[in-house]
Amino acid sequence: MPLDSSSAKFVVEADEAPLKTDYSMKQQVKERLKKSCTKKNLLRKFPVVNYLRNYTVGTGVEDAIAGFTVGLTVIPQAIAYADVAGLPVQYGLYSAFMGCFVYFIFGSVKDITIGPTAIMAIMVHEYVNKAGGPDHAVLLCFIAGIIELILGFLNMGFLVTFISTPVTSAFVTAAAITIACSQLKSLFGVKVEGEGIVSTFSEIGRQIGDINGYDFLLGSVTIVALLILRWAGRAKLENRMTSLSEAKRKLVGKIIWFICTARNALLVLIGMAVAVIVQEEDSTKKPLHLTGDVKSGLPPFALPPFSVHGNETAGEPNEDFGDMLSSLGQAIFIIPLIAILEHIAIAKAFAKGKPVDANQEMIALGLCNVLSSFVSSFPVTGSFSRTAVNATSGVRTPAGGLITGALVILALGLLTPYFYYIPKATLGAVIICAVIFMVEYEEFIHIWKTKMQPSLQDRHPDKETKPSFDNAATPDKETKPSFDNAATPDKENGSQLRDGMWAGPSRAGPGHPDKETKPSFDNAATPDKETKPSFDNAATPDKELSEANKEMSAAELVSEGEKTISGLRDYDFRRNLLYLQWVPLFSCIFRAEIDLIPWCVTFFACLFYKLEYGILIGAAVSIVFVVYAASHPKIEISDKKINGTTHLVVCPRGYLFFPSVDTLRQMVLKAMMQQPHIKNIVVDCSGIRDADFTTAKGLDTLVQDVKRDQDIHMSFYNPIPKVERMLRGAMGDQHYNTFVHSEATIMNNNTSNGMV
Repeated sequence: MPLDSSSAKFVVEADEAPLKTDYSMKQQVKERLKKSCTKKNLLRKFPVVNYLRNYTVGTGVEDAIAGFTVGLTVIPQAIAYADVAGLPVQYGLYSAFMGCFVYFIFGSVKDITIGPTAIMAIMVHEYVNKAGGPDHAVLLCFIAGIIELILGFLNMGFLVTFISTPVTSAFVTAAAITIACSQLKSLFGVKVEGEGIVSTFSEIGRQIGDINGYDFLLGSVTIVALLILRWAGRAKLENRMTSLSEAKRKLVGKIIWFICTARNALLVLIGMAVAVIVQEEDSTKKPLHLTGDVKSGLPPFALPPFSVHGNETAGEPNEDFGDMLSSLGQAIFIIPLIAILEHIAIAKAFAKGKPVDANQEMIALGLCNVLSSFVSSFPVTGSFSRTAVNATSGVRTPAGGLITGALVILALGLLTPYFYYIPKATLGAVIICAVIFMVEYEEFIHIWKTKMQPSLQDRHPDKETKPSFDNAATPDKETKPSFDNAATPDKENGSQLRDGMWAGPSRAGPGHPDKETKPSFDNAATPDKETKPSFDNAATPDKELSEANKEMSAAELVSEGEKTISGLRDYDFRRNLLYLQWVPLFSCIFRAEIDLIPWCVTFFACLFYKLEYGILIGAAVSIVFVVYAASHPKIEISDKKINGTTHLVVCPRGYLFFPSVDTLRQMVLKAMMQQPHIKNIVVDCSGIRDADFTTAKGLDTLVQDVKRDQDIHMSFYNPIPKVERMLRGAMGDQHYNTFVHSEATIMNNNTSNGMV
């Protein structure tokens, strides 16, 4: 909607194409199907076609090397993750091959490998023990795949954005610690009946005298060896061998890289050899706890179990499909959510800046789970560790997964009898070394630093910036109100630091939920430089204490703060706590809450309660902060003289939706009470990007109330087209003339009693 400032009129131009409303439902469906069945769309749904177009022998060799390397990694991991999930060992291998084949056809990120992961395993463990066994895990895989498919076809990829990065980081960190602690029983060779960190440590402490020395020694040596090999693979040791020729250094580098990459398989083989030797020397005592018998051969290709026939002699009841769903409970929603989050995060991390089609990835992941359930798999998703191995191995296309899947099938057909000798301590060491690097402590540090770092406003509180209205309209110069110096997010946190100490609560902005906000009415410069006292500087108990505290030492501040707390019994508890914000703990809570609180809540809920509930609690806390921010939009209020008449100028910013109606109303009414002489209110709508019907009706009510009760005219300045349509639709024709698009029109309100 361009503004014609010379004539103080505006012209409405169509900013959207007119909608065709004469289409029948059948025609609309045909139109959508026609658009969906284009060549471009089909190629997007089958990325394998694009890969095969330019596939060469060289590409195939690189994919084969990467696939073989990943296969050596996934076999020991799959066996270990089956133990984490509380399932027989073979189910880990059943879960490791079908996803590789399916993702080759439907996957769009070349580096990703699909299969069992530590997080999926620990999540499945929560329900396998409660529900009853492997059949429930396989059915859960099928249902999770169906839900992922539905979400993908409905283009619901945006749902993952409702789980914030701090919540995801805390969940992954808590899950990694939980998984590592669950393997301590294998490392110490003791039996732990309870679940969770507290139960694990209490059981191990109670059985401290029964620790198996062989298991502990083998597991500890395996952990040290895995960590050393991991370091060696990243240290580029060949570059230090200056005495060798360039060709020999490259050869040595490749050998070191292969050994370090296949370290899991190598150390499992060494552990098996140690177990065989120890067992032969003392076959009666069995000093090492071994994996035991593993069912050999490939799983049957069949539908997942939709009912379970219990063992009548053992007192196990029969379960139909409804009973199985009831046993799984919220897992049918939690598992696909976690799988999607993990998969999309990995896809974005390895896309190297390219856009990721989240909907296509959800479809691919759903098909992987659905078809994997036909071969007795538990839920699968993208694996970060194996995807990293795949990427460093030089994979060119998802075809590397074909080699990985073939290697797993080969292991199922030929090697399962030898898996009997795999020590549980070795598997526990492999899992611990895989998950300890999932602990995202750096993310917590980054959040802490970004929130605890003082802003420029904090360091220089005397340079407080306030809204500028210097461009007041004059007869020879017509301009729009300027809001360029509005408070920035750094200035919104409301805290002022003097020499590293808290200097009292700021009243500068509405952006922070912990501070009571007062609108700013600092009189802007006018042609005659006339100024009036600012009510923002009015003396209040809080402000007086704040000014006094600026000159206090640390000891005096503590003493005075205690007196202040004891003397302000009439104030609410949260305001009293503001005077303790010099303490780092309170400073953390009050200044970093929007990210740190969801992180901490998610972390402790997942760690000490349950993983599946912890992430939901964390997401709910994050959404509460988002809703609070939506209900407290950024609003600048100031007074401005136009043609000698003082106007109250209200400047909302961003989106105004229904949670913000009450905040906006209260701020305007509060400003009117403190500026009783004002008879004109101007709402500068140029910064409002969108508004809903509830907000528009709330503004309509406000217009009527201030006109009826105090004879104050309220006008809306320069709204964008869609905001103006919403406001006009809610207000009706009786308020048509409350919309203005130039300051000349605002000046006319002084003589026309609010009518344009």
